[in-house]
Amino acid sequence: MKKILIVEDEPDLLKVLSQHLENYHYQVLEAGDGEQGLKQVAEGKPDLIILDIKMPKIDGYTFVQELQSQKEYAKIPVIMLTANENLDSLFKVAGVSDYFTKPYQIEKIVAAIEKALST
Repeated sequence: MKKILIVEDEPDLLKVLSQHLENYHYQVLEAGDGEQGLKQVAEGKPDLIILDIKMPKIDGYTFVQELQSQKEYAKIPVIMLTANENLDSLFKVAGVSDYFTKPYQIEKIVAAIEKALST
């Protein structure tokens, strides 16, 4: 069973996304901010990370930079979530395999997860 870490500071969104991914038979790890997320990466060794951009403590961009700076975690695929639809060019960041704007369709996220995990 593949392990997915969701880093999202909105508890309701975190809960709903977790439940959806569990229904698709993924093991889900959760973090409410970027700092907790980095700890979960080290402890839980996820296969993929779904990451919000705007979060307290450590934002999504800083999180990805930190992840990329650590050789053992640099290859973990990251899918970013954002409320801003005008960020296309910013997602050319190394390590970000896809992104979705909120509200998103779970089926599209699952398809992106499957694609990222198959490469």
